[in-house]
Amino acid sequence: GPDWSTNKTYGKSRLRLCFASPSVQAIREGVGVLAEVCRREFGVPERIANVERRARA
Repeated sequence: GPDWSTNKTYGKSRLRLCFASPSVQAIREGVGVLAEVCRREFGVPERIANVERRARA
């Protein structure tokens, strides 16, 4: 976001993720959830090759 960018305009359309504290497993799961939300809401990425898709509830 703009609060963490040296270029506030550029930063408005960006997302910063922090991997300082979570475990590797938590990071993988979180990125998988983020990718699924992005796919569902925005249509990208079209495919997620390295993450097994969860069955829809």
